[in-house]
Amino acid sequence: MKWNRQVVIGSSAALAILAALGIWMVFFRLPGSPSYSSVPSFASSPVLSRQIVGQQDLRLTRSYHRPALVVVPKLLPDWAQREIKHQVGARLMHRRQFIWDGTSPLFVQARHWAISGLYPTLIAAYQPAPGMSAAALMLVESSAPVYSKGPFFLNQGLWGVKQQRPVSTSLSIALSRKLEPLIPNGGVLAAINGQGQIRMVASNPSNRHISWQPRPVGLGLVPPLIAEAMTNPQLLKQVAHGSDVLGQLGTDWGGRKIQQALMRLGVDSGVSVLGQLVKNPALPKPSPLVLSEGHALWATPLEVARAYLPFLNQGELPSLTINSATTHFGVGRPLAAPEGTLTAVTQFLPTVVTSGIRFSVWRPDGNYAVAYTSLDHGLVLVAGGPATSNIIAVIHEAAVWLTEKKGIGG
Repeated sequence: MKWNRQVVIGSSAALAILAALGIWMVFFRLPGSPSYSSVPSFASSPVLSRQIVGQQDLRLTRSYHRPALVVVPKLLPDWAQREIKHQVGARLMHRRQFIWDGTSPLFVQARHWAISGLYPTLIAAYQPAPGMSAAALMLVESSAPVYSKGPFFLNQGLWGVKQQRPVSTSLSIALSRKLEPLIPNGGVLAAINGQGQIRMVASNPSNRHISWQPRPVGLGLVPPLIAEAMTNPQLLKQVAHGSDVLGQLGTDWGGRKIQQALMRLGVDSGVSVLGQLVKNPALPKPSPLVLSEGHALWATPLEVARAYLPFLNQGELPSLTINSATTHFGVGRPLAAPEGTLTAVTQFLPTVVTSGIRFSVWRPDGNYAVAYTSLDHGLVLVAGGPATSNIIAVIHEAAVWLTEKKGIGG
């Protein structure tokens, strides 16, 4: 075969182009094949790595592939090292490699950088199902670790942690989906059953910590306080002749007696449940005027809800829990008021009957509205802030959920 001049020139030009391309790749450090290891690595931020289920194993999370970057610090250009170090901290930059994941603008940009030491990848993780609030996730994390920074193992192109058993909780995704749309801006809703199991806690907006913010109680705890006062028949006769019930209680019962009753109701207990971000406010000094009017008495939504559990739990105050383990009625700290007295107070409260279910309702002017029913192990609903105006709609949707859950398991 004869080589003509045209072919020789073409071949020389091709070699020159390849050589130039090679020099360009070296000097500009374009990545070739990934230069990271498959050894276990740690992530820059916690990843939701465990399945969370409600009662009857209903899933509260769903799996997805979370975008991430494998970072090999020593291969990064100097400018990239500085940028990423500012984002993840110096400690990770001393590792042989790590997994960078997040939602920051820098991370989103870095996913498109074509540099050595930075390689796009995916993490096998979970994300909350619609209706699973950020507040509820905080409670779950306090009872069983569901977030992890690793070690993550590479398997078929995905990084993931070793599989663990799902975390079982008392939360109801179905109830949350019905009630969350009823929460106006700045409002909060909480629901617990008569055994102290938390069924939902959510706020609007959900990504803030409104669920844990204490609010002035006002008249929100009058029914359980009246039940405690009824153990003193003489006092109750005096109270019955006036309209300012708490004012008379403060004067005739005394501030210290009211303070003691509030403590029996679980107010001022530090935290109502593990995982809440702030402690319950301390009780004010036992002044009859301050305690009876409720202006200086502040409480969180779950704290208020718990105070109503004796109406559904045979006169005893159980602890709040996020766990799905079966509990029993009558387990808790007994109150001064017997079950018969609590029943009598319930009979005097306004009622709402919907879907054949009777709710007792306490809706004074102020920051809290409460409704409860004894059906199906009991249910206490507490609306806080602007959500108090929607308490009737909340009751209707809760009644629908109670009738439906018999067939779907809650």
